[in-house]
Amino acid sequence: ATERVQGAFLSDQEVEQVVRFASSQGEPEYIDDSFFEDDEHKGSDHDDEEVVDSNDDEELLQRALAIVVERKCASASYLQRRLKIGYNRAARMVELMEELGYVGPPNGSKPRELIKYP
Repeated sequence: ATERVQGAFLSDQEVEQVVRFASSQGEPEYIDDSFFEDDEHKGSDHDDEEVVDSNDDEELLQRALAIVVERKCASASYLQRRLKIGYNRAARMVELMEELGYVGPPNGSKPRELIKYP
């Protein structure tokens, strides 16, 4: 009969054998730091995020405010889906709305409350 075992024990000798084998396979290939940069600031490689220049930011904010007024609350993830933008940009929109006095402060995982109409 087959016995199921979890958290199998590896002796120091077995770990050393695995490390020696991996080390014998050649030099490591490191990931370039540019891999971790925000897509908005990279330039041309934009996959999932709509590229909007600074002239369109005001229009995007107005569209975001219309969505927030419609729902009477603001959440970055909802704006992200509706506006087809990345999470970082949507979160910045919500923070800007707070700075402008349209929405309240963060309320845990709940959406922010609309406190002033545009």
